[in-house]
Amino acid sequence: MQTLRDRVTLLCEQATEAIRRSLTALLEDDEALAREVGANDAQINVAQFDIEEYAYSLLSERKLAVSEVRRIVGMIVLTRVLEQVGDHAANIAHFAVSMKRLEATVDMSSVFSLIAEMASTATEITQQACNALLQQDARRAEAAVRRDQELMDTFDAINAVLIQPPEQSGIPPEHGQLLLRVAYNLRQIGMCAVIVCERAIFLATGELKDFH
Repeated sequence: MQTLRDRVTLLCEQATEAIRRSLTALLEDDEALAREVGANDAQINVAQFDIEEYAYSLLSERKLAVSEVRRIVGMIVLTRVLEQVGDHAANIAHFAVSMKRLEATVDMSSVFSLIAEMASTATEITQQACNALLQQDARRAEAAVRRDQELMDTFDAINAVLIQPPEQSGIPPEHGQLLLRVAYNLRQIGMCAVIVCERAIFLATGELKDFH
């Protein structure tokens, strides 16, 4: 069981690092880094399947207590969600490449600041959700879910800027569309974290909660 836990912990680190690196690629206009994030997503996919197969082997090799089965299944759920987080980070990296190709000299610092804030929150919530599930800590899971509102608020702030006409926002429509997609993927990462929190609460308390 400890080996499974260690492998899941490493996958969580890889997924959260992918979020950070994709944001760096966007903010620093680093196409090479963006492509690296996209390529590394394949490694996260492979790791997810490998961990899942290992978990299945644990389920089949001996008789387990119900609590142990729940923990293993919970970690399977977590790995699947982390794979989705990696996909969202890869999407952001793809948008970073698209943004660079537009090559427009416009001031997007205000929106970039909000996106950076959103990415930081998404990364922290994902890490908190992983820890909550691995430690079966319902209180930590509840705290992470409450922080999801921060993502919603920042997403709404970004959307409020980008829905303005270009002459008001100062951001061309094609840039605005890409930035909104970045914000949307960060919002989806938060939703992924909430799913993990729901499972963490179930493992800790046996209570089913749906926060969506």
